[in-house]
Amino acid sequence: MELMIRTMFILACEGKTNSKGMPNMLQLALISQEFEDVFQPLNPPVWVQRIIFGILAPIARLLGYKAIYPHHQDVKLGTTEVEPLPEGIMISVA
Repeated sequence: MELMIRTMFILACEGKTNSKGMPNMLQLALISQEFEDVFQPLNPPVWVQRIIFGILAPIARLLGYKAIYPHHQDVKLGTTEVEPLPEGIMISVA
């Protein structure tokens, strides 16, 4: 799952996603097939995705798209410091 998140994050950093953080349909077809055990877009229904992505994936590969880009694995992702919560505010994790 980390590899899928890394891929999506770096595609967004490279400007290859829309305003909602989703890549184009060709890229999405490959990512959805590669990571189907951990990633499933909400729309359209799964059976429709399988048909559409099954058609789009070979086209995407011919055009040079990949589900996993080797250069993404070499990118160093930093961490961000966050401010502590004000006193009296608690977060519960279910």
